[in-house]
Amino acid sequence: MGEYGRSTPDKRNLTGLPQESCLLPTSLTISPILFSDKQLTILHLSTQKNQSAMTDEYIDTTAIFGEVKKHILSKDFKSGKVMNLFGTTTVDFCNADINGTVILDSTQLFGEIKIKAPANWHVVPEVTNIFMVVDDKRRSPTLNIDNNKILILRGVGVFATIKIIDCFS
Repeated sequence: MGEYGRSTPDKRNLTGLPQESCLLPTSLTISPILFSDKQLTILHLSTQKNQSAMTDEYIDTTAIFGEVKKHILSKDFKSGKVMNLFGTTTVDFCNADINGTVILDSTQLFGEIKIKAPANWHVVPEVTNIFMVVDDKRRSPTLNIDNNKILILRGVGVFATIKIIDCFS
C-alpha cells in the first residue's frame, strides 16, 4: 500500500519484469532483444577487455559498445566472423598460420577492426564500404608476399575502419 492507503502501481521496465528484479539499471535504455540469455551474455562479455587466446581454427566475435581481443594460435586457421556495433575487435595472427585462402567475414556499424598479420601474407579487402576506411599499414605489404597465404576480408561496414598492421606494432 502506498501513501494515504492507495495501492502503488506495479512499476515495470521494458522486459515486463518488476524493476526490482531487473539486473540492469532502470535508467538504461536497451532494446528488449538484448535480454535473451545469449545476447545478455554477449553484451556482458563485450563490454570488458576480453584478451583470450584461441587455439581453434575458427573465431566468432561480437563487440557491442566494447572491445574484444583475440590472439590466434592455430597453425591451420580456417575462417572467422567479426561483428562490431560501436565496438572494436583486434585479431592477432602473429603466432598463427594459414594454408591457402582464408575468409574473415565482418559486419560493422560504427566499429573498428585491427588485424595484426605477418608481412608475407596477402591480405585482400573485399568489403562493402559505406563511409568506411580499409588501411594496410604494414611496413612493406607487397614485399615477399606468399601467394599460398591469402586472407580475404569480406563483409560490410558503415562508418567503420579496418586497419591491417604488422606484428611489430
